[in-house]
Amino acid sequence: MTLAGLVGAQLIQARNWRRGEPADRFFDFSLGISWAALSTTTMLAPLQRIFGTSPLTALDWAEVLGLSIASDWIARGRAIPGIPASPRVPEAHISEIERRQTDGR
Repeated sequence: MTLAGLVGAQLIQARNWRRGEPADRFFDFSLGISWAALSTTTMLAPLQRIFGTSPLTALDWAEVLGLSIASDWIARGRAIPGIPASPRVPEAHISEIERRQTDGR
């Protein structure tokens, strides 16, 4: 389940980081192949032995998907949907910090 969670989180983040860009059928196809490969490593006995995995139930897959989506929310600075991301340091503060560092303070 750990393998599925880690790979699933990376696949969700890869898709979400590409939002706003033009549709790329090759990218979407490769994500589909990656999800299929992930599920195959947990379902086929020869691959289970190689990767040290075990079959996942529907509830396990729901957990994997939920945790993958949650990790993407956290990576974006928002743990709960609908709540704005935590504020970033404003540009004015960054320039002030840089000025202080160059002045030696």
